[in-house]
Amino acid sequence: MRKSLKRLGAVATAVTLAAGLTASAATAATVSVTYGLLLSATFEGTLQGDGNTFLVTGVQDFATIAGLPAASLTFVTSYDALGFAVPGALPTISLDGSSLDILACEDATCEGGFLFAVNSVASATIGGDIFARLTSGTTTPTAFVPSAYSATLNEAAPVPLPAGLPLLLAGIGGLALLRRRTRR
Repeated sequence: MRKSLKRLGAVATAVTLAAGLTASAATAATVSVTYGLLLSATFEGTLQGDGNTFLVTGVQDFATIAGLPAASLTFVTSYDALGFAVPGALPTISLDGSSLDILACEDATCEGGFLFAVNSVASATIGGDIFARLTSGTTTPTAFVPSAYSATLNEAAPVPLPAGLPLLLAGIGGLALLRRRTRR
C-alpha cells in the first residue's frame, strides 16, 4: 500500500512538473495588418497562447489610413472598454480576423485614428461588425469585410508566463517531499 502511494505521489509530481514546464507562454511580437486600401499598420504586443489572439500594446509609426500617412497613434485602447464600459476589456486583434476590438488614435480626443469592432460587445450593440476611420471629430464607419483583412505575425520572441511558475514550484516541492519521505 505504501509503495503504491509513493508511486502515485511520484506520478502526480511528474505531471505537475510537466504542466509547469509546458504551460503555453505568451509571445512578444509585432503584427502587420492591412485592411484593403483603408489601413496599413504594424501593431506591437503579445501573441497569446492560442496562437491567434494578439493583445495590442501600441501601434508603430508609419501607419497609413485611407492611403494617407497617419500621425503617431499613441492612444490605444479597447473600443468595448471606452465606448461600452466593458470592465477589463483590452485592445485585441486576431490573426484570422474573427475578433477585433481596438481603438487607436493620435490622443484621447480621437480626432484622428481608426477602430475595429468585430465579434465584440460594441459590434453586437451597434448591430454589426465595423471598421471606422476617425478624422476631425467625424467617424466614418463601414461594414467589416473579412476578405479585406490580412494580418501577418512578425518577430516572435517567447515571454515566460508567470502562471506556470506556481505549477513548477509545486512539482519541485512535491519531489522534495517525496524524497524526504523515502529517506525515513
